[in-house]
Amino acid sequence: MSTKKETELTAPLLGSTSPQPDDNSRLIKVGDPDDLLHKKYKKNDIHTGKYNVITFIPLNMYEQFSKFANIYFLFIAVLQCIPSVSITQGQPAILVPLTFVVAV
Repeated sequence: MSTKKETELTAPLLGSTSPQPDDNSRLIKVGDPDDLLHKKYKKNDIHTGKYNVITFIPLNMYEQFSKFANIYFLFIAVLQCIPSVSITQGQPAILVPLTFVVAV
């Protein structure tokens, strides 16, 4: 007689059988701490961050300039740099508000 107990998962639905183990399933033996210490399971970490240090600027710029209004104001800022087209003598005056909107 063994003192270790093994539990089986049973399906609660009528007429169904207990689930068959596959490659992604685990068999957990109750009352056997050595079994859990020696097995290597996948990590169960949760990552909620959208960005990391390397991808913050490129992904943020992509997200900001995927909006039509930001592209429009960037185009106007480029046009304001051309003195023959601009009424601001080549100074991109719209660049300050655009930088504020993109940065915040």
